[in-house]
Amino acid sequence: MDARQLTGLELAKDGACFALQGVDDSGAGWALHLPSDCLQQLVLTLPNLALKALRAQHNDDTLRIVYPAHACTVELASDQRTFILTLRTEDGFHVSFGLSAEQCETIGDSPRRAKLISNRLSPPS
Repeated sequence: MDARQLTGLELAKDGACFALQGVDDSGAGWALHLPSDCLQQLVLTLPNLALKALRAQHNDDTLRIVYPAHACTVELASDQRTFILTLRTEDGFHVSFGLSAEQCETIGDSPRRAKLISNRLSPPS
């Protein structure tokens, strides 16, 4: 089957499976039903695949897919050692990362370090 476009996603009420829905080249509708265990594989695989496609389409390995962050939260996980950093976009996309205290400090210091590097690389005026 050659799909022309995706038309929808549907999750079973019990969360056990989901369906990707679309239209093929002849205009006929189709649905691919998968167990929800496959969602994790898709979530981990699709961003890298999208990045590779973008770079190949533009023949530019420096391109990145960048989403403007609208909100950011940091919470302490139940293990009392891991910090959960969640970034959100305005349209509802969000992703969470588990970080150590050291990683949080590195992130917190990143804007200052980036500015220092940028200043070193910029030619004097």
